[in-house]
Amino acid sequence: MAAATGLQSIIFVPQRAPEPKVTQLLIFGATVIRVQGTYEQAFDLCRDACAKFGWYNRNSGSNPFLVEGKKTAGLEIAEQFGSAVPDWVVVSVGDGCTIGGIGKGLQEMKRLGFIHRSPRILGVQAEGAKPLMDAFFSGNNLVPTATDTIADSIAVGTPRNWRRAIRQVKESSGTMIAVADEEILEAMRFTARLGGVFGEPAGVAGVAD
Repeated sequence: MAAATGLQSIIFVPQRAPEPKVTQLLIFGATVIRVQGTYEQAFDLCRDACAKFGWYNRNSGSNPFLVEGKKTAGLEIAEQFGSAVPDWVVVSVGDGCTIGGIGKGLQEMKRLGFIHRSPRILGVQAEGAKPLMDAFFSGNNLVPTATDTIADSIAVGTPRNWRRAIRQVKESSGTMIAVADEEILEAMRFTARLGGVFGEPAGVAGVAD
């Protein structure tokens, strides 16, 4: 989007970010800063740099517009299914922004009368990065954890939108689960061979079981 609108973008990524993803950023002309650390450390450095240099911070963990943007997935589910809205909507969860936005969109479409009920939400985390699921079941505040999973996009040990995410799951009478990396790899083969979709690990975590 930055390239399409002629804006300069500076992207902070953790050391473990896969080369193909970094390559995509570079091809679009972004300045990529590879932080010698975790997702959380990259997040904090980005936030500090934005404060120091006056950059616009569009990080999903702190930018309210990102929740509104993610909400469109919930709006489209309601719009396209209408009276045949599904019983469940399954969402891969890292920072909590996406699941929080989708839940908000579904609830708004119900209030507006586009759907007669809101689907239950199933949040899916990787077993090697599930602090949000642990907080969901414990009922306590989130405890930051180390992460170890191939699903790098949801390998978030300190989710910034965890309260919003848990609230949306609970209000939908939904739940959360965690899946192993082996199950994620199998889901990648499943979606590719049966659906013609080559999904990255975090994207297909919701298909894993």
